[in-house]
Amino acid sequence: MQTSRPDTSWFLATGCLLALGLSGVSLATAQQNAPTVLVNRVEQAALIEEVPLTGTVVSPRIAELSTEVSGIVAEIGVELGDRVEAGEQVLRLNSELEALTLAATRASTEQARYELADARRRLAEARKLGEIQSVSAVESIAAEVQIDV
Repeated sequence: MQTSRPDTSWFLATGCLLALGLSGVSLATAQQNAPTVLVNRVEQAALIEEVPLTGTVVSPRIAELSTEVSGIVAEIGVELGDRVEAGEQVLRLNSELEALTLAATRASTEQARYELADARRRLAEARKLGEIQSVSAVESIAAEVQIDV
């Protein structure tokens, strides 16, 4: 006896339609939840990579500086590591100390001139008094020695 089999093609068609429907729903859901992608034009640019480092740089040449006169440094015209040429001004000394020293020297010179003039005056007076024998010869010689000193 032969048994009749139900028509499976209908089941098969219904299953395919159901699968397609579900995949369409999942595809629409995936499109709604998908991230936004921005696209830009590719351009050529220089790549600069910086690497922060710490350390010490030592110059192969070191020069020691000195000035012709002593004094207090008022200004330094270069920075550490600058390259300088011969004759270039590197620093400036405070001129106040030299101005005070010059003024003191001029005052000492003026004082010495007054003292010399006074000694010459006393010598002339001692010679004049020596001629009339009012002053001893020793006092006259002492006046001459003061001028020679």
